[in-house]
Amino acid sequence: MFLSYGIDGLKNDLYIWSMNPFGDNKIVQIKFIASVLIEKYYEQDSCGCGGSLHIVLDDKNISNEDVLFCLKYAEERGDLMGQLICHQLANLSQFDLEDVVYNYSEIANGISDY
Repeated sequence: MFLSYGIDGLKNDLYIWSMNPFGDNKIVQIKFIASVLIEKYYEQDSCGCGGSLHIVLDDKNISNEDVLFCLKYAEERGDLMGQLICHQLANLSQFDLEDVVYNYSEIANGISDY
């Protein structure tokens, strides 16, 4: 899944982050990275319905336990991009996790104030 998207595509999409527009605010960086990854995740052929992360992304079950369950499921499926997203989401507070899950498109496209 992740390999079909390619590391170069991911590098291009995260280019703006590499310029560090968020200063030292690590939470804002994590929210942005997770949001960009989620957008790209949905573009994958097998992720139209949230793939390994459908419990969190589509069903909106957003607790740390749900994220860890999805991480384990992504590991079992060999879903590298799903694992990357889960690792980002696991670093967020409940408030920030909800913000990303409900507003990832706005965050990834710079429409949200994070």
